[in-house]
Amino acid sequence: GLYTLPRYSYVENGTKTYSFNEDIVLAKNAAAGTAENLTGVAEEKLLYQGRYREYPVYTASGNDEEIIFFAPGDNVVIDHFNIDVYVKHNDRWAQWNRVPSLYLEDAFSSAFELRFNENKRYEIKFGNDINGRKLSPGDKVAIYYLQSNGERGEVGIGAINNRRIIPFTTSQYNEIMEDLSEDVSSAFARIDATTASLLSISNTNNSTYYQTEESVTDVRDNAPGIFRSQYRLITASDYSNYIKTNFANLIHD
Repeated sequence: GLYTLPRYSYVENGTKTYSFNEDIVLAKNAAAGTAENLTGVAEEKLLYQGRYREYPVYTASGNDEEIIFFAPGDNVVIDHFNIDVYVKHNDRWAQWNRVPSLYLEDAFSSAFELRFNENKRYEIKFGNDINGRKLSPGDKVAIYYLQSNGERGEVGIGAINNRRIIPFTTSQYNEIMEDLSEDVSSAFARIDATTASLLSISNTNNSTYYQTEESVTDVRDNAPGIFRSQYRLITASDYSNYIKTNFANLIHD
């Protein structure tokens, strides 16, 4: 049958944790009680080093271009590419999309901008009902982020062989997933702690290298190119800037 492994599920190896950043649909074709190697997942999905954390809920004031200052701690390493935002409006949670710039969005876009500022704190900015939707007074905002071990999280081949999958769960997370799952076919049975114990993971590759944030010099060099491109993809430099901006966590040069 078809199953859904919920986002943020993870595997542990001592002090190192690796997590999925998205819901994953599993298709089990073998008969019940028969082991099966789910090669489709292995070929198409990635595990990200770290474990997802839940930031305290923010209550919106309803201002234009409202900003949430997001700072879990001075020594906390966050995966910049794995920060998710959910908004509860009219008693229902919905996931909002991260975009490079709200100025490219229309008034009905459920989107936010993410900025890592000069004080090494995150700013999450919402719209003004012209460029992106505005938060309404009393809206609840939930933030989930992947906390990494940095270089200490790098592992070699076989480091997580035969490790069991552990579903992420909190009362707030379960409420959010319940609202989101109403849009998913009932044929996709959600994997819980019991059924997850029947799944195991092995790694046949080393993990990729940890990379720190851009230096001031890097920002000076890269920012003009990104601004000039306006997120178009025409010239070679446009492609280079786009890849470095959106996929720096997946490439190593």
